[in-house]
Amino acid sequence: MRGEGTQAAAPEESPRIALPERIPHHRLFRTGTLIGAVVLLLVCHAYIAAVMSRLPLYLERGHGYDTTTAGILVALPFLGSVLALVLIDFASQAMTRRGVSNRISRGLIPGAVVLVGGIASLVFPSWAAIRC
Repeated sequence: MRGEGTQAAAPEESPRIALPERIPHHRLFRTGTLIGAVVLLLVCHAYIAAVMSRLPLYLERGHGYDTTTAGILVALPFLGSVLALVLIDFASQAMTRRGVSNRISRGLIPGAVVLVGGIASLVFPSWAAIRC
């Protein structure tokens, strides 16, 4: 029994789920994740189009801002959303590494952020009306 016990045992590999090579399109397009993402994408793009076209005029005519200031004020939420996107990505990765399920870290958290953004969008016009 020469050399017995001198070599370290190979670490056991964690079991992996075998993914299929191909998923049929009809099955992929009926998943709740994809449908939810597409609906969310359409709603967000419709909102962005409305904000980009109406908010500058609202700020100029309704509140008396000059064109440059209105442009900066319109750009600020988009800058904030880019920063939030990066921060939420890092937070999601950290949560996943700590053992939180992907459904929560990559589904529930971004969904909650969209909900907060929607509520803020509804509150903004009434807040602006109070301030005037």
